[in-house]
Amino acid sequence: MREDAIERRDGSAEKPHRRLEKTELLLLNVVVLVSAQSGTKKLLKILDSRALDLRHRPEERTIQVIDPAARRPLAKTYVKVYAETRSGEVVFHKDGYTDLRGKFDYISHTGVDVSTIQRFAILVSDREKGARTVVYER
Repeated sequence: MREDAIERRDGSAEKPHRRLEKTELLLLNVVVLVSAQSGTKKLLKILDSRALDLRHRPEERTIQVIDPAARRPLAKTYVKVYAETRSGEVVFHKDGYTDLRGKFDYISHTGVDVSTIQRFAILVSDREKGARTVVYER
């Protein structure tokens, strides 16, 4: 393995870290947090799974999760939504699972005035396909 490979904890007692090639990570469908530091500057970058395709449908107030390899919707995929209000406060908004069409209504919520929301941060997570994060402006 190359020296610039990314490290991952694998829980092994003899070998606490295992270096993975970038091509191996693509096959695993995992979310990877890459950290780089030089002097006083530090950069964090999230590399998420491309085994999930997200289709934003603002007119329906939904996102649809698609398996791009099979070209079909993914039902029972976990979705977690945070909202940023116009005052800058970030709050948990809702979570749940996609329906049989792979759709999830990320806006509707009882007791919340959606006109106060500026944008949404959404995590989509599937056991086999990995996870994606997106941010949608309102």
